[in-house]
Amino acid sequence: MAESKIALDWPDASAGRAEQAGPGGVKLLLNLLAFGADALPRGGKLQVFISKQCGRHYVAITAEGTNARIDPEALAAMAPMAAMDSLQPRTIQAYFAASLAADLDARLTNDGALGRVTIEALLPAVVDR
Repeated sequence: MAESKIALDWPDASAGRAEQAGPGGVKLLLNLLAFGADALPRGGKLQVFISKQCGRHYVAITAEGTNARIDPEALAAMAPMAAMDSLQPRTIQAYFAASLAADLDARLTNDGALGRVTIEALLPAVVDR
């Protein structure tokens, strides 16, 4: 992201916790970063937050910037029954994030406000897939 208009804020404390989420959790986190970058058409800041809650791993990516939003087609691609033939290059990250979350038995949610989008996942206690 060094050559883009997107700044990455990944605190050292969160970086150390990423490893604890297991390989599947790390794959989901990295996919959420790409998905979050797609929510910043005019650039901005991506923030990573990882914590442990009630024995489970909580991962959140917040995208902040002018016109930050999740494209409606990307939201449709996150639906459990999204059709593969309806996917486009700009929706594949959303589809893959939702599919990966489902494979991990993780709950994936998103929340958007003017100029800010948060994508969250609550992973199972043990993620080793």
